Amino acid sequence: AIERDIAARTLRLSQELYIADVVTKYGDWLRAGFGRKFDSPMAEGTVLSAADSPKVDSAEHADMASRRDVYMQIVGAFSWLANMTMPHLCYATSQLSRFLANPGMPHFDAAMRVLAFIDGIADPALVFTPNASRGLEIFVDSNWGSKFSCSGAIFMLYGCPFHWFAKSQKSVSLSSAEAEFFGAMLAARDGVFARDLLFELGVISPGPTVIYSDSKSAVDLAFDHVAFKNTKHILRAANFLRDLVAREVFVLEHVPGVTMLADLLTKAVSRPVFLNLMRLLANYAATGEASLSAKPARASS
Repeated sequence: AIERDIAARTLRLSQELYIADVVTKYGDWLRAGFGRKFDSPMAEGTVLSAADSPKVDSAEHADMASRRDVYMQIVGAFSWLANMTMPHLCYATSQLSRFLANPGMPHFDAAMRVLAFIDGIADPALVFTPNASRGLEIFVDSNWGSKFSCSGAIFMLYGCPFHWFAKSQKSVSLSSAEAEFFGAMLAARDGVFARDLLFELGVISPGPTVIYSDSKSAVDLAFDHVAFKNTKHILRAANFLRDLVAREVFVLEHVPGVTMLADLLTKAVSRPVFLNLMRLLANYAATGEASLSAKPARASS
């Protein structure tokens, strides 16, 4: 559903009816073990593992037979919501999607937790309140907590999110700084297309686009053209991002971790952190609070 308020200059995108249909369809499974409401899609520190998948022909595998189709269908519903109007479901959905072929009870319970979360949302709409002074900005973060780090980014235009992703990196990072740097490269790769399109349409003005990161090491690496020994194993990614920075297509700036909006896309955070980041995301166009305390890591030449 799309609602436009011309007087207030807002646009509201809602999948409220779709959420209601999903909850109604799978409500019996939800009521079986999740009677309470949740303020966040995943409990803090939740890590889903292939070790929780049952062995084929085991009793647990047979017991999951009636749940496998339900699991696949409900994760598909989450994917639709996460891609359209609910970026804060991206991390949970990306993790649940890894076990579609053979989910175990921990995976199924995690899916039910997400279903209980969307059932309890008072207003699930994505509201755009544009602020022309904000321009194009990108928030990127990575989580080095697993073998293949998870990177996420939120792309903002006039303070409103219009593109986001949460994906696992395809190579093993040797440090948190490397994971953050590689995540910034992934964000820059998507950002080049968005930036060129908006520039051709006359929506944004010439000048570098800001990529916000909460890793000072990753920011420093983006400007350091002689750090060959530290990045030779990811040389192509490093050269790609450094070239864009050198040509002033992008500039990386540091923001405190507590205001990193992309944290929503890379890990299961605590309830207070989740609610605070959701507040920042909703109010970013009006306040710019997530980046007000950011200091440029380098002065652009």
